[in-house]
Amino acid sequence: MFRKFCLADLPLSAIFVKPTADELKRRAKVSKDNLLDQVIDLDEVAIDSAPFQLVLGSSLYKVHTLFSLLALSHAYVTDRGRLIGVIALKELRDALANIYIRGAVPVNSERKLTSFLS
Repeated sequence: MFRKFCLADLPLSAIFVKPTADELKRRAKVSKDNLLDQVIDLDEVAIDSAPFQLVLGSSLYKVHTLFSLLALSHAYVTDRGRLIGVIALKELRDALANIYIRGAVPVNSERKLTSFLS
């Protein structure tokens, strides 16, 4: 009359059962293999064939002038040819607003980049 249940028969068993380390490794390998096998369609992605780059240490005035004259939305920051980060128009506007509010650039300010590559 009574049926014996095992944990796998329960509808929420996948939530309540902690997978083993081997099971987690297997799942990670399968998902990684699936990702590596996918074809990436780059036709829909806008790739800038001539991206604009700034040298690390460029003055704020020079950066502002270049962004204004060339209507840039972002620029890559390099140091001796190596990518250091990306600065966006929003960050440039924030830096300029900071100057107008405070009256000067803070003495111990760090350079804030959109993305920092180490």
